[in-house]
Amino acid sequence: VDEKTLSENPEMEKYLCDYFITEDMIYLSFSYSVSELAYNTVKRVAYFSDAGFFNPNDNSSLPIVFDSRCPMLLEGQWFQPMEIDSFDTIKEKLIRMTVKNRSYLYVTDQIGNYIQIGGYGGSFTVEKRVYVSPTMYTHHKAGYCDNEHSNDIGAVVIAGNRVKLKQNQILSQSTAELLFQDFFHGIETVNNIEWEEMDM
Repeated sequence: VDEKTLSENPEMEKYLCDYFITEDMIYLSFSYSVSELAYNTVKRVAYFSDAGFFNPNDNSSLPIVFDSRCPMLLEGQWFQPMEIDSFDTIKEKLIRMTVKNRSYLYVTDQIGNYIQIGGYGGSFTVEKRVYVSPTMYTHHKAGYCDNEHSNDIGAVVIAGNRVKLKQNQILSQSTAELLFQDFFHGIETVNNIEWEEMDM
């Protein structure tokens, strides 16, 4: 960034970084105020560039090589966040979403793609975010391929609140589980579901 651009946009200064480049490494040092944003963005840059990623500030951290989407982070309303590398852990939590105080959870992969579910008692809604570049993503809600009822309105209860949805976006537990399984394995096998892009 040149001096003129920086003087006209002083808010950009906090995003500047020191850097050091060698034959097999690029080292970047950002301000603490943008450290989380920088960490996540640079990790996605590494992913989309087919490079490894290492956080030198985390002594327990090993370099991330994106040949696996695991470990993933599983978080929910009624349990502590946990790193997972098996779909069985997700499945066990999904089965327990049967009462209103167990009404949402989500799974996030290493670059910030996630899938989340809300609801209980056989009525669920599922949405996902998928990065298409280091800074851009798409956000979709799952719905049955049922044009006849796509404009009818229904609801699911999440954390005690009724959330209005199109009727075809209210999913069974078995369908939701299959969508989570697909996300975990990075495939799409559920052929009676379409993903509707959500307004951001």
